[in-house]
Amino acid sequence: MSSIREHLESLASAANQATYLNEMHLAASVARDEYTELVRLSGDHPDPAVRCDALTVIFFMATPNFMDVLNSSRRDDPSEMVRGCAEALFFRALAAARQRALGKFDADWLTTYQQTAIAEAIAWRFGGGP
Repeated sequence: MSSIREHLESLASAANQATYLNEMHLAASVARDEYTELVRLSGDHPDPAVRCDALTVIFFMATPNFMDVLNSSRRDDPSEMVRGCAEALFFRALAAARQRALGKFDADWLTTYQQTAIAEAIAWRFGGGP
């Protein structure tokens, strides 16, 4: 089985949307077991694309500290691209928390929300933005 690092590097070099989605799925499948490494790579990997993809996986995992990880990257990452990616994910997570607090976070809403987030991530990665 490949490591989270290998999956993130494959994500960053994905040539098309199908490959990207497949690698995202594979990265998510090992991310829980390698969460500490995933968080480390989100801030320390030399390739900004890998850091963005690590943050995207962290966002979808929604672990107890994921907002702290996103916020730290949005404030402190040296790459403008990574800061922008982290900021977009951070504010998306804030919106989800607000919806949950208002009691509007049902299964259908969550599914649509996640599908939109995935579509936007792919648009940014392969098309320069939604």
